[in-house]
This record gives sequence, structure tokens and C-alpha cells, in this order.
Amino acid sequence: TALRPLGMRDFRSRSGGGSDHQSFERAGVPGLLMVQDASNYSLSRHTAMDTVERLREGDLIQGASVIAVAAMRVANLPDLLPRTTAPRPKAE
Repeated sequence: TALRPLGMRDFRSRSGGGSDHQSFERAGVPGLLMVQDASNYSLSRHTAMDTVERLREGDLIQGASVIAVAAMRVANLPDLLPRTTAPRPKAE
């Protein structure tokens, strides 16, 4: 696929918990999660050490490239991505 040369290894795995895209999936809208090398994630992300100096240029380029290719591919699909029926709110 076009994503393999960009370092994308698995586009089929279901995501784990805690991702922002899950609110879309709960509402019945397809959501995508792209995971890069997470080896340093718990050391700096969402902490006081999460600063611009710690950004890795290669990761930014790879992430933007993968998202651009994925968005183009999804936009050009012959059909919409499958949707699930969102649960109805409980009556009060």
C-alpha cells in the first residue's frame, strides 16, 4: 500500500482506550487512530516536559504524510466508511 513506505505497519488493529477518536466511534462516526513509536510517550507526553523542544521532526513529517495519504484514500473510496448506529440517549 501507499502507507507502507511511510512506516505504516498495521491499519486494521482496533484501538485501545483513551484516544480522542473514540468519541466519534461512540456516536456512530468512523474514527481512525494512527499510532507512532510510543517508546517515549509516557516519559513526556501530557506532562510539564511536553514542550516544542522535544518534538521530533521525522515523527511530524511521517505523521502528516500518513494522515494525508489516509485522508485522500478515504475521500476517494467508492462508498462511505461503514457507520454503526449510535446508542439513543436514555430517557430521563
